[in-house]
Amino acid sequence: MDASVLSALYGFGGVVVTSVVGIIVAKVNNKKDVTINDRQLLSQDQQQFYDMVMNQVKALQDRADLLENEVIKWKAEALQLRTENTELNAKVNHLEQSMGG
Repeated sequence: MDASVLSALYGFGGVVVTSVVGIIVAKVNNKKDVTINDRQLLSQDQQQFYDMVMNQVKALQDRADLLENEVIKWKAEALQLRTENTELNAKVNHLEQSMGG
């Protein structure tokens, strides 16, 4: 073969090898970009889920605080009614004794 033909074949072979390497590098970089993008989306989803859970926890805590305040109020009212009942029973007993009962 002529030297110019060999030179052209070597040049063509070099272009083919360079192109194949370029394609492989591009695919690897594309996979990295997709992986990074997937991780970012997953991270965003995790943050949204965390925010949602924290909002629900706060709402439940607020509801628990309201219920706790209601329990305190009802306990105080029950104590007041017990005291009033004791006083009324004492008056009834006193009236029964004064009537000769």
